[in-house]
Amino acid sequence: MAYMVTGGTGFIGKHLIDRLLLRGQPIHVLVRAGSQQNLERLRAERWGNSALIRPLVGDIAQPRCGVSDAVLGALPAITSLFHLAAIYDMDVSAEAAWQANVDGTKHALELAAAVGATLQHVSSIAVTGGVIPGVFTEQMFDQGQKLDHPYYATKYESEKLVRQQTQVRYRIYRPGVVVGSSVTGEIDKIDGPYYAFPFLKLARRNLPRWAPLIGVDAGVLNIVPVDYVASALDAIAHADGNDGQTFHLVGPKAPSLMRAMSELSKAAGGPRYALSLPRGLMPSSRKPSPLALAVRDGFVEKTGIPESVLDASAWITRFDTQNAERVLAPLGIRCPELPAYADKLWSYWDRELWGKRKLAKKKPELRGVLTRGVKDKRVLITGASSGIGEAIAREVAQQGGIPIMIARSEEKLRALQAEIGGEYHACDLNDGAQIDALVSTLREGAPIDVLVNNAGRSIRRSLSHAYDRMHDFERTMQLNYFGALRLTLGVLPGMRARRNGHIINISSAGVLINTPRFSAYIASKAAFDAFSKVAAGEALSDNVHFTTVYMPLVRTKMIAPTKGYANAPALTPEQAASWVVGAIHKRPGRLSGGVAQAFHALDELHPTLMAQLRNFGYRFTPGSRKNKPQAAE
Repeated sequence: MAYMVTGGTGFIGKHLIDRLLLRGQPIHVLVRAGSQQNLERLRAERWGNSALIRPLVGDIAQPRCGVSDAVLGALPAITSLFHLAAIYDMDVSAEAAWQANVDGTKHALELAAAVGATLQHVSSIAVTGGVIPGVFTEQMFDQGQKLDHPYYATKYESEKLVRQQTQVRYRIYRPGVVVGSSVTGEIDKIDGPYYAFPFLKLARRNLPRWAPLIGVDAGVLNIVPVDYVASALDAIAHADGNDGQTFHLVGPKAPSLMRAMSELSKAAGGPRYALSLPRGLMPSSRKPSPLALAVRDGFVEKTGIPESVLDASAWITRFDTQNAERVLAPLGIRCPELPAYADKLWSYWDRELWGKRKLAKKKPELRGVLTRGVKDKRVLITGASSGIGEAIAREVAQQGGIPIMIARSEEKLRALQAEIGGEYHACDLNDGAQIDALVSTLREGAPIDVLVNNAGRSIRRSLSHAYDRMHDFERTMQLNYFGALRLTLGVLPGMRARRNGHIINISSAGVLINTPRFSAYIASKAAFDAFSKVAAGEALSDNVHFTTVYMPLVRTKMIAPTKGYANAPALTPEQAASWVVGAIHKRPGRLSGGVAQAFHALDELHPTLMAQLRNFGYRFTPGSRKNKPQAAE
């Protein structure tokens, strides 16, 4: 007794062969002549150079899979031919899909007939198109479903070929959306729900765990772990009396899309989905509303997620599993539910795919986006003569970067350069002419990789003491907004032209908290925050990133005039610098502490309540007409 396997080097194929090896029979793996090296690598690395793995050179694109009479005559008795080879690509062309999925199945049937084997045909729930309401049973096939997508249509046609022929015994398997192993999380392709993982990572980074995410009341997500699919294929193929039957390899209780995303976000350590928008807003191409159409087009353009993947997220069909359970339940083989293995999926993706940047290898155009680090980068830092700016310059130099230090005091900059290296330019960022001269000088040198807008001025004064002090607002705007803006506009064109750059703006947690008595300061920071969000949306396609750091209290001379801060919790300048240099590595859109995030979220949910809380804090904390402007850095 022996087996044949097409698609044995593929994702499901590898896991199936893991199980077939335990049965101790030869496994003849159909492989193209040019792909034998890949099979040999797998045999060595995954299967311990097992002698049971035997290459069978052929090609499903050829009649009888290109296997000659002479080779067939030398084969032992083949009991089962597992046909897994197919194109699974939601961007596949109709011609390529037909050749691989329909012609390939035709040739696999010819090969099975030649060796007298039962065809174990791996189809897909895609034969339904996901558009049939209610439950699709294992006995159902042609229900008049309209299948526009080449993958769906060719999986239907290939299964139809198997059903209509009479020469070869067969069993048909329809797995759902196959994801990684429920034991290890192993996956080798970004597809299906994995397209959402970077967004879940972004939510984890920028939102507290208790914040409710908003989802869309879309379809069901019929996902199934690959180890269950492989175990089911192996078990059913060896069970007696199942020829001519179909088996749905899906979970008996498919979760809704929103519930599945919530479980995966929980596994990622992020917030969960709690609010649901109407299904009509789902960015699917099936009968979209004008709003959904606009959302979908923009989403596809910005993320690169295939439009057909969005369609699959709106499936409404559920699947009966009675045949599969009848065979598998007595053997103790059950499909685990997502909550039991979501953490495995997330951990493997985060460690092996995202962490190692394999996505960059698949899409070379993303390599610049995914490049991180400080070494050899030229980092322009304003306010670098003391406090946070000085600490950032030191950390950049320590990590092998080149700090380009900007401040008013040339003496302090010269001393710092002598200690840590790099470059310096004395410049008063309150003076537009000096900024223009600085930009001209910078353009004559090597390109700037990162700009850190750190210099700032803070004023603590209640509005009741500022009615006649318009200059408080003008001074903070001049440095915190206009100065930073002028410098940013000076370096941004070069970054966009080179398609590489990063602009980091040191804002304040006060922008998220809206702290009383800091109206002039917070307004100036919020103004630059708003500019950065708009600019980020325009410059991202040129690989220029913007990060806003909502810095909590830092113990520098800027906060010294406020006696109430003397005993308040505060970061050291070095801790603040680690936030900023960490942002150079990771390029987040924003970076803030948990307290500020919580205040901001509560402000969005209960603005009246938060105004009352701020008023309470304002009335019961000291303030004075003698409050003076705090130092600029």
